[in-house]
Amino acid sequence: MKEKKEEKKEEIFITYANTSLKENPEVLYGIFEKFKNLVRVSLPEEERLKKIIGYFVRTVKCKDIKKAEKEKTDFEKELVKKRWEKWKIRKEMWLYDIAFGGIFGYRDGYCNNCFWGFGRSIFLGEEVFSGPKRIKCYECSQLELRMYLEGIVAGKEYSEIGPQRDLKSFLGYSKSWVHESIEVKNTTSESLFKEELTKATIFTLNQLLFHYGHGNQHCIQGIFHQTIMGTCLAEFLLLEDRRKLKRCLKCKKFFVSEKVDERIKHCPTCSQKSGMTKEQRNEYQRNYNAKKKKERDDQKNEARIKNLMKNLTITREEAMEIIKADSKV
Repeated sequence: MKEKKEEKKEEIFITYANTSLKENPEVLYGIFEKFKNLVRVSLPEEERLKKIIGYFVRTVKCKDIKKAEKEKTDFEKELVKKRWEKWKIRKEMWLYDIAFGGIFGYRDGYCNNCFWGFGRSIFLGEEVFSGPKRIKCYECSQLELRMYLEGIVAGKEYSEIGPQRDLKSFLGYSKSWVHESIEVKNTTSESLFKEELTKATIFTLNQLLFHYGHGNQHCIQGIFHQTIMGTCLAEFLLLEDRRKLKRCLKCKKFFVSEKVDERIKHCPTCSQKSGMTKEQRNEYQRNYNAKKKKERDDQKNEARIKNLMKNLTITREEAMEIIKADSKV
């Protein structure tokens, strides 16, 4: 029997950060499936979450809010025509509103009071919150997560990442709702960083929906962005070396390397060694090592030239002649 692939928490927040939900909203189905394999999810809650994703996918493709509102109204009328009971219609439209709020929640000035978006204009710029290029709520949330990941890649301390609501709040917000999830404290180990995370909890979807679902039409941000992404990122930072998180210099996407190595600058897809045979990789490594050795030798040679020029008060050409004569001996 084929063994079931073990899901990695980093695959969840990496996929969410790298994927444009505007172009590919269906990716939320895959994210939910991965997260579902990490926690226990009851069948009713699974169905509710999938419905929310379905309504989100349906609505995110409507670029115009008036068209999206009309489509939502028409959907409700269809339920009435099908003679759904009123309480069932209210329940279904509540799920629709959750998805709708995750896209057009900024309407009627809500953005000014939004807990998730408070202060984001500081690092995103005022221009993206008004006019024809105004970003949607889910785009705002994705940009926030990317900002946190960029801070981690840059080697910042946890308390230094984020302008208004910092990374510590993003990772630890859920502890005020259920129970303590993470703490940030000064490290006692011989680490490059002054701060480290301790303690973590993976939540069940029952808890997620209970605390973010009832009475909050914007809770898709809480479910997918705040809690699932925050929880998975916290778990990664607790269990893995944070230096493994990187951003590819070529495609600009985030990825997690297999080992801590400052020389890794590109994701597996963009790496020069991607698709190479074993012989080609060995040849590449030999050439790389030779190149680095030459760079080190050149640096040593340059340092020696400057030292001779300073101590003997001679020109650069004379110093190079001395080094050249020594190498022949």
